[in-house]
Amino acid sequence: MTNSFPTASELAERHKNDPILSKHSRNALIVVSNFDWRWDIGLIQRLYQPYFATTIFCGPFYPNVYYSYSKGFPDILNSFNYIHMNSEEMYHGYFGYECLTLAKELRLNNIDGYIHMADDTVFNLWQNIDFSKVFHLTGIAFLNDRLWWTRRYGLSKAHDIVDFIKNTTDPEILSTWKEFEDGLRLYKYINESQTAFDDMLLGKSRSLSDFYYIPSSKIEYYSKLMRIFYRHRLFLELAVNKFLRSVPHKTARELTKLYLWGNRGQWPSKYNSSMVAMHPIKLSMFQEPSKKRYIYCSKVIQTFHDILLAGSKNYTVKQNDEPDWMNG
Repeated sequence: MTNSFPTASELAERHKNDPILSKHSRNALIVVSNFDWRWDIGLIQRLYQPYFATTIFCGPFYPNVYYSYSKGFPDILNSFNYIHMNSEEMYHGYFGYECLTLAKELRLNNIDGYIHMADDTVFNLWQNIDFSKVFHLTGIAFLNDRLWWTRRYGLSKAHDIVDFIKNTTDPEILSTWKEFEDGLRLYKYINESQTAFDDMLLGKSRSLSDFYYIPSSKIEYYSKLMRIFYRHRLFLELAVNKFLRSVPHKTARELTKLYLWGNRGQWPSKYNSSMVAMHPIKLSMFQEPSKKRYIYCSKVIQTFHDILLAGSKNYTVKQNDEPDWMNG
């Protein structure tokens, strides 16, 4: 990394005039941990917090647990904002989508949108996102996949939701459900003779959901629909998938190529500055000085330095008019 840095005022002016970073300054970043927070909050703060209106950490946060594991990473900065979901509420990340609903309920002022980001995701925040629409890395690329539907928090929970909607008289819930059904019909997941119940009980389609963006124009609908799903314990990838099917949304160019399941060790050769985000890159691997930490710094930290501090433009971005995977 260069020893020559811009002054704070020069950097602030540069970022203020950047069309992407200036928009992030009006967004809320919600960083989600599937398990107890243990070590990486300080690092994540330093990478992202200066660029957002607020950064909120969500998940099981127990200070005694955190500080007993946090050696090797930077200390937590003030201000530190967090939403505590206990381990049962989060349940291994199965219900992490509730974090955005809880953040919305804080009634933050002057927020244009909300980003849900898993703590083991690297987000290239200089990448272009159409901030007027929902953005999701993969959208509903796994259109016919039945994974998770046959498990505990899948189809049986969808049946519970259908039974609940059939028996409720709550006008707000019914209004939310109508909006859901209208969206499914608009994007042709159901026809005129079908209802949202048919789509709920289809038993297939899922969306990997470790990074997505909800504009403020959709956060009310998101929160109300997802609260219905959360109360009945529908799994993350299925709940977010149902929401996506009912709204116009944008996707990343790479779709599922941004996920490393099965080949996590290949992230150094796959990560680059022209992708929106990559998951998972486990920060726990870099706690101690090692070759792994050196590689992380030379790949991720160096890229952040080159673009955000040194002003490099050595990357490409997806334009708003480029094609998306369905619902675009």
